[in-house]
Amino acid sequence: MALTLTHQAHQIIRDHFDAENVAHSFAIDATCGNGHDTLFLLELGFAQLVGFDIQDRALLATQERCKNYSVDRLTLVNESHSMLAETIHDLKLSSHKLSCVVFNLGYLPSGDKAIATQSRSTLEALDQACSALANGGLISLLCYPGHPHGVEETADLIQALTNLDISGAFTLRRYDSERASATTPVLLTLEKHAN
Repeated sequence: MALTLTHQAHQIIRDHFDAENVAHSFAIDATCGNGHDTLFLLELGFAQLVGFDIQDRALLATQERCKNYSVDRLTLVNESHSMLAETIHDLKLSSHKLSCVVFNLGYLPSGDKAIATQSRSTLEALDQACSALANGGLISLLCYPGHPHGVEETADLIQALTNLDISGAFTLRRYDSERASATTPVLLTLEKHAN
């Protein structure tokens, strides 16, 4: 049985990091949603985790899903992921190593589909994440071109990430669903190289 792209993203992240690396760095869930990625990153052992979502409902669901983990390790932020750099600064995490950023784009499952990630704010967040990411760090983006905003967002992200890959500072990898089409989800990963 094939892995879902969410499970594949988790496996890629798990394989990328060793226990010592995660224990001495922090991660960001740029789109908390129902908290599945947040919980996964906590279980992986990151020393600190910052989660973003613009919806109270999503943050409450994430908080409930992660209730067995120390509140000292998890900070939930009711802001757009485009506030990533400012939040890192405000939380005094700038001197810490950002190793992993996870984006699971689109809309909150079982939520209002009109409230969805937007290309502009996602590109801003991606730019900030790339700047803050430590060498050897990994960004995972699960894109959903099957909803109205998702088509533009996915195309814009692929273009921006392709340009980063061409620059030589990052390696871009793309993973498609088993039965890929123009509307099926796309997983993109970006690994940052040493300068």
